[in-house]
Parts: sequence; C-alpha cells; structure tokens
Amino acid sequence: MFYEGDGYEVFPLNQFVEEGDTLTFECDSQTPVQWSKQGSSETYRGRRNKLVLEKVAMTDSGRYTCHGTIYSGGQLTDFQSTVDAYVGSKQFLLQ
Repeated sequence: MFYEGDGYEVFPLNQFVEEGDTLTFECDSQTPVQWSKQGSSETYRGRRNKLVLEKVAMTDSGRYTCHGTIYSGGQLTDFQSTVDAYVGSKQFLLQ
C-alpha cells in the first residue's frame, strides 16, 4: 500500500520486519525530504528520500513521518505523511 499526495508518494504505509533486518520506507518527491520518528527529537535525512534503518531492534518500531515541500499550483506547499514500522521476533510476526 502507498499514499499518493499532490506531487509526492509514500510507500509502503506499514512494514513488518524481524529484529536485525533492514527497514526501508520511501517518500518519492521531486524535492528533498526529512524523516522523523514520533516521540523522538531525532531526524533522519535519507538517501534519495528513503528512510533506511539497518539491523533494526524492537525500539525502532513506531510511526515515522516524511516532511517536505513541493511546488504545487504556483506556490510552495509543505507536506507530511506518516508510515508505521513494526519490528519483532519471527514468532511474534507469524502470530
């Protein structure tokens, strides 16, 4: 599943991965974006607008937001879109 806004697209909306795996979300926009995690002051600048977290742990679970600015309708417009990450053990994910 993905979300398509006016000038950008975010995918996947939800992702389930095992601990130790790599988690990847993409915010397809013509302009650079920034990622943040809900409840954290940390921000992430992804390569090519991707958020890539390697060797994830349970603490990486949560809601991430892609923030950016696009040129639409003759003006600059800020946008944001959220995605959810679920990290768990293989047994937990199979339940």
